[in-house]
Order: sequence, then structure tokens, then C-alpha cells
Amino acid sequence: MSIVMRQLPVMQSLTQAQIAQYRADGYVLVQDVLDDTLADLCRVTDEIVASAQGVEDHTNILDLEASHTPDAPRVRRIKQPHLADPFYRELAAHGGIMAALEPLIGDNIRLRAGGKINMKSADYGSPVEWHQDWAFYPHTNQDVLAVGILLDDMDADNGPLLVLPGSHRGPVYDHHSHGAFCGAIDVAREGLDVSGARELHGEAGSITIHHARLVHGSGVNKSDRQRRVLFFEYAAADAWPLAGIEHLNDLEDFNGRMVHGEPTLRPRLEDVPVKMPKGRSTRISGRSRRRISNTLTELCDGRLRRGGGGAPLAGRVSSFACAKLGLGGKRQPREGSATVAVA
Repeated sequence: MSIVMRQLPVMQSLTQAQIAQYRADGYVLVQDVLDDTLADLCRVTDEIVASAQGVEDHTNILDLEASHTPDAPRVRRIKQPHLADPFYRELAAHGGIMAALEPLIGDNIRLRAGGKINMKSADYGSPVEWHQDWAFYPHTNQDVLAVGILLDDMDADNGPLLVLPGSHRGPVYDHHSHGAFCGAIDVAREGLDVSGARELHGEAGSITIHHARLVHGSGVNKSDRQRRVLFFEYAAADAWPLAGIEHLNDLEDFNGRMVHGEPTLRPRLEDVPVKMPKGRSTRISGRSRRRISNTLTELCDGRLRRGGGGAPLAGRVSSFACAKLGLGGKRQPREGSATVAVA
């Protein structure tokens, strides 16, 4: 779908202190970015959530909570929102967001094909396990980050974003379990100390920015208030996804996701740490397939305990990893497929 972008006002850039914080800690929170756009964002999002009424299982747009029923819908996540409604694609180029990103990754900025809205509904909003975005989509250089747009106030009680300052300058941790990519870090096995994690609090309309290598997650929503965050993923135009991470057969679509500046056919190459998240699709025996399927089901159900601590995520692998694997909560993986992705 062709989107006509309106001219957006020039917004104030980050301060030098904010830029320095991002470089040193791997994240920054910027208050009051969306202003009048926030009401439209909430309205469009509410309309998409309402479409879950009568839906029995996950769709290409909606991830559902394990407790979802068609009569009592509970949405966990809206996937690829820029494809769900043209409003999100326009919002991705918001002047306030671009002004914040330019000093961090340059003037030429591309929206990645991913993105999501994590709903964190009152009382039952699922946690998100410790992970690094870089494990899902390594690029030719590290000018890759995510922006979280707060649709609601975010505080200590409703599942705030948790970040591990400075971890973007450390290793890329293993996100595999039993030979399969699970999208989460086993903090005990990796020896990762998360006791220094910080909570990010902000008012609706603010944004968080975090580096793709930053270790982060979030806890359960323990409040009677929802905590929705729209995550857009951005890369510098010369940061190209590595082979197998995205399908680049349609260069027009790839370049069509430029939200600022101009595209380039010359990727910038850096010596970056990479472990490909899925590897090639390999045909395996039925016994091995059942073992992997059972392991992933245990991960999704929270029965595979991980140990380690310092934050509320240390006990289990959350629904986030299941969604990345195409599994939803306690719904069982399909047994009919004869292939799995192994690293």
C-alpha cells in the first residue's frame, strides 16, 4: 500500500547529555514526544484490539493470551503494526522520533520490517524474558535500535521496561535452548548478572530508545492498569540485515521503508559479533522433532525453570520467545511439520 507522508514539523533533537547516556548505557528515555498524536494512536490501537472479538486463535496480526476466548478476547501483542493500519507507518516517521534518532544513527534511517505493540493488559499482562534484539536480526553494522512509544503511563507496578545499562558494549549472549532458537537468555547458564537492571518509568506520549545489543525485558503487569508500548525497529540506511534475516527480493519494498533521508546500495561493514538465530531448515527424525516440540511447549508454559535472579524475569521463558517461534502461550506446536529451524 502506498502511503503519502505529510510534512512533519522540525522537532528538538536530543541534548548532549541524552546522547552521552545512550552511548554509555545503551538507552535513553525522552519525555513528551507524541503530544496530540497520542489520542489517534490509542484510538487506532483500540480498534485493532476490538477485532479479536470472535477470533479463536492467533492471526498474522494478533497474538493472543493463553486465557483468550472468542467471547472474552485478550490480546497479548499486535504484530507488524505498520502493516495493520497505514496510521502506524506514518507514525514511524514522526518528526519527534526522527529528531531523536538522527544524532544516534545518522540522517538516513530505515524502518525494519518487524515491530509490535506489547499490550501488557491489567492483571494478566505477560512478562518478556531477558533478551537482546540483535540476536534476532544482526546487521552489517550496529547502528540498529528500537523505539518504544508509551501509549500509557509506565511505572513500577504495570510491567515497566527493564534494561541492563552498558550491556550493549558486552557480549551477544546465546538465545538457544536444546539446539533451537528460543529468543531468550538463560541468565544462569550464561553467568549474566541482572541485579543492576533499571526500570524505565515515563508518561504516555514519551519514548524509550535502546540499542539492539542492550539486554532488556519486562515484568508482569501487577496493576489494574494496562501498559501498552508500540515498538518500532530502525536501522541506519547502510546497516543491511545479514542473509536470511530478511527477504530482500523486493528492493522497492526494502527502500520503501525509508522514513528519513535516502537509501543506499553500499552497506557499511563492521566487525560485529554474530550468531545466526535460526540457521538453515533441517529435516529431522520424528523423535527429535517431538523432543524439540516438547521443550518449546515447556518454555511457553513456564515449566522449564531457569534459576539465577535479580529481576522478576529470571524464573521462566515468557510468551515473547514463543511468539518469535510462532507458538502462542499454552497452545501446542503443530505436530505435522517435518522441519524445524536449528542453529
